[in-house]
Amino acid sequence: MKIDSPPSTPSARSYKIFVDRRTSVERYLSYCFHVCSALIGKVWWVSFGWWLDPIGQRRRNNALLNDVQANLDFLCSRGEPILEKHLVVHPFDYASVTILFGNVYYCFTRGRGELNVTVAPRQAPTHSRELSLVIAALDSARREPIGPDFGSIRRKIRSHLASLDQAFSEERYPDFEKRLP
Repeated sequence: MKIDSPPSTPSARSYKIFVDRRTSVERYLSYCFHVCSALIGKVWWVSFGWWLDPIGQRRRNNALLNDVQANLDFLCSRGEPILEKHLVVHPFDYASVTILFGNVYYCFTRGRGELNVTVAPRQAPTHSRELSLVIAALDSARREPIGPDFGSIRRKIRSHLASLDQAFSEERYPDFEKRLP
């Protein structure tokens, strides 16, 4: 015995047509939105972005450098701020400042409510590590996160300044690098 499918009612057919029309309209509007946003992005870059974005980045980097100088005066008074040869425009509101002190590059990065510090040896500036990992390796202790404020960073760097400089020296760094995670 053959079971027939229930007869389709006019209201069900009109609902299906309405849904199909709505999804095609939504697809069309979505496509138009993406095309317009891409065009607006390109117009922005051609008109303002190529010169306005680097100005904003320099302003954010200078503000971070002023904060580092105000809060870590012992590092900045004898250290040397490293100026970028080619300015990198970071996303969102990120800023980055690098200071060379003795054998260590200190890189401070701030953005979206975070403040991070990485350290690298003078002879290998691309081998950067997070400050808390390096301090844990120096103390042979468990890693303790450093607070996101200049006060806790100041205490950690000041208490480990000499040991960081020695560990990142050319003679000791190869052995110390083996202890880093």
